[in-house]
Amino acid sequence: MSSGSAYYLELFPSIFEGMKIDDVPIIAGGIIPESDRGELESLGVRAIFGPCTPTKEIVECVVRLASERQAESAIF
Repeated sequence: MSSGSAYYLELFPSIFEGMKIDDVPIIAGGIIPESDRGELESLGVRAIFGPCTPTKEIVECVVRLASERQAESAIF
């Protein structure tokens, strides 16, 4: 999820209320100050990418999260 506004601290709790946090790994992108990152991570955001993050880095993260989720599903 990428928020083009500073409302991400209001948006992300609503997203997590509407789904089980373990269903899908949530990542965030945009201009998110360091001071807000801890709060987003405590909500369950698995990764946060700032502007100009190389696409390769984001793709590698998504692939890693998907692999972790697949491995967790295989255990159960």
